[in-house]
Formats: sequence, structure tokens, C-alpha cells
Amino acid sequence: MGLLVLVGLVVLWAVVSVPVYFAWKLVKGDRATFGGAMGATLGGVVVYCVVYLVVAFALGAV
Repeated sequence: MGLLVLVGLVVLWAVVSVPVYFAWKLVKGDRATFGGAMGATLGGVVVYCVVYLVVAFALGAV
């Protein structure tokens, strides 16, 4: 069950990265890579989570 969830998350990550790849391809041309698009997608999620946790902690004290 855990492996199936992990594979599903990786597939979902790849599907979500497709628009990022095409946007990057439109802007940068040949320098765009799908791995770079997946990294940008992962980086966006990490930054979102960090900002969410910091704001939730800061506002939770109010």
C-alpha cells in the first residue's frame, strides 16, 4: 500500500510539472529540462509549506 501511494505521488508530481516544463520551454528554449521543471515544482511546494508554517506559528501566538 505504501509503495502504491509513493508511486502515485511521483506520477502526480510529474503530471503537475508538465505545465511548468512547457512554460520554461517557452521562456528559455533549449535550456529547459523536465528534471529542472520537477525541481522547480518541488521547490515551490517546499517554500509554500515553510511560509505556511511560519505564518501559522506567528499568527497562532496572537
